[in-house]
Amino acid sequence: MHSWAKKAPGTKKEVDGDQPNIDYTLVVDGIKLAVVITTKQDIITARELAILDNYKSGGIWKFAYVIHITPDKVYYQEIADFSGNVKGNTITPDFNSFKCIQE
Repeated sequence: MHSWAKKAPGTKKEVDGDQPNIDYTLVVDGIKLAVVITTKQDIITARELAILDNYKSGGIWKFAYVIHITPDKVYYQEIADFSGNVKGNTITPDFNSFKCIQE
């Protein structure tokens, strides 16, 4: 998570995991920059995606990201560019479209 947060602009960066219904928030220089959902077992739920979209469309947060963490890489995608395969109420992200940070 911190590897991803380091790529954000600004100097004072705070990663918080205490927001309800989402995994992390990123505040940069006092600006509520991003809300984050991480994949669990390589999927996210439709509910998680809707919550993420609501946080962003509410105008408080500038960006909303889905993040996939592996032992040696961090993959991330902004919700506006998110794509995946829907099966029931779960979504398997198209990780080929994600950006990657190598640890």
